Amino acid sequence: MKGCSDWAAQWYDQQESDGSFTQHVRDNASYCLAAYSDHDVYVEKCTANNPWQRFYEKYDNSRGIWRLQHVATGWYVTVYNNGYSIGVDPFNEPDNKQYFR
Repeated sequence: MKGCSDWAAQWYDQQESDGSFTQHVRDNASYCLAAYSDHDVYVEKCTANNPWQRFYEKYDNSRGIWRLQHVATGWYVTVYNNGYSIGVDPFNEPDNKQYFR
């Protein structure tokens, strides 16, 4: 998926009953961020109880930053190409491409 310059301006999160979040498109709440085991991230129609469209928000207190962990795969949203695209990958602790402010 192609990245955007200001994540917060494009998305809002909605907490679900299981503690995970769906990331909705700000201008059209019927669409959500989704990811699959092919490492790609998509925007698609939101569907109820879809683990492919849910993320856990993990806060790192020591660094003051967030990570988004995909519920279905356990992987994390990762920024590629200097912010021009995103996907999901296994956690890579020293990789700052998996953190957001």
